[in-house]
Amino acid sequence: MSVIPPFSEKKYSIKIFPNSGFMVAKFFGKLRLSDMQAFTSDIISEPDYSITYPLICDFRDCTAVGYRIDVPDFIRNHRSKVAIPQKKKYGLIISTLNQRFIFSLFKLSAPLLNLEVELFDHSEDCINWMTDNLDQKIELLSYLEKRG
Repeated sequence: MSVIPPFSEKKYSIKIFPNSGFMVAKFFGKLRLSDMQAFTSDIISEPDYSITYPLICDFRDCTAVGYRIDVPDFIRNHRSKVAIPQKKKYGLIISTLNQRFIFSLFKLSAPLLNLEVELFDHSEDCINWMTDNLDQKIELLSYLEKRG
């Protein structure tokens, strides 16, 4: 079953949980470097955005079309828009070998952005890495497992 973000041509949806202090992004369709750059601009423009909130990115419903050469461009773009003052977690939920390759390269560069990045095949593993708080786990897992 394919998932389409509601009321949008964007290839992602963003949900911020201000009470829990988390951000979640779900990606859809064929994703390119330009989509990731637009995502960075959009998420930092969200009213409830906080530079300190950890981020979960769910790529299971998309095809990440990227190349090794795209990673340094993304890192430069990200650094020009976001200055992260303290170490922050990014949990990336992936489903393809191409995603694993591209995001593994991103993970290697993550310390330059003050990020701690991990890749996961399952949302439960990602959430368990992100938090020990049971209420947060339930809230995040419930949102991530909604399809459609």
